[in-house]
Amino acid sequence: MFCQAQAIPQTPKQSKIISQINSKAKLSIGYDDNVSDRVKNAIKSRFLQLYINSDINTFPTSKSLFLMKIQDGLKYHDAKSLSNESILINNMNFSLSHDILNHFVPEISGEVMSRIALHSNGDISPSEESYLRGYTGMALKTIIFSDLSAKFFYNYKATNFEDFDPFDRRGNEFGLKTDVKLLPSSLMKIQYSREIMNFNKWDNSVIKRRDTTDIITTGIQLYKYLLMNVGASYESNGSNADGYSYNGYTLSVLMAKTVSNNTVLELYTLYRSRKHDSTPNEPNSPK
Repeated sequence: MFCQAQAIPQTPKQSKIISQINSKAKLSIGYDDNVSDRVKNAIKSRFLQLYINSDINTFPTSKSLFLMKIQDGLKYHDAKSLSNESILINNMNFSLSHDILNHFVPEISGEVMSRIALHSNGDISPSEESYLRGYTGMALKTIIFSDLSAKFFYNYKATNFEDFDPFDRRGNEFGLKTDVKLLPSSLMKIQYSREIMNFNKWDNSVIKRRDTTDIITTGIQLYKYLLMNVGASYESNGSNADGYSYNGYTLSVLMAKTVSNNTVLELYTLYRSRKHDSTPNEPNSPK
């Protein structure tokens, strides 16, 4: 599991810096009681992860904003059943937006994410199969008034696994997100999204797997003396393949505190629960 503290997003007209490049290192230790998200026989492991994060912020004009984030990292599990697994992590995402009449902010965005699992023993069930994942999309943010905004978004998403072609998927995501500023130092968000994914290489000769996932998310962010993010979501996935329809809940809490000019201490916990309509064939079910 991974989480990164984030500052409150700004619209282009709020920014006064012409350009800025920031790089920072992040070291995390933690414990995961179900590394592979399995329904049965969960694998438990401590983990250590190191990330190098680089943010590039550029403002071509007073109303335009370009953001790029690059992340390189290594995650290590010490569970013997995972043969001391290491995972190479690479992420790159960007967004370009422009403020129109101080009320409408169209945006284009994209992301490429890769995971490569390394093992000293090949006869194991790794926690994260090697994969390449990404999306490209567009959005329109409307500033209803200073403390309330709404964002409509659409993304085309794709995932390609190195060894598990039946689970490769492509499809569309669309939804609506609202941000409400409650107090001078707090923010609440509510989001609804739907994903429709097609598994064109599904190895069932009778059907081609198709999943439709609805997610409702709500969260609150406090950022006066310390940064605190509390989020909850409900997820409902319907699939035409036996064993892959489920309902689930997620609760997450992040607390972050600056302890010096160059150091931030974070505490993060996440609880996830899923109830499947029947037990899927887990050995062939990568994340």
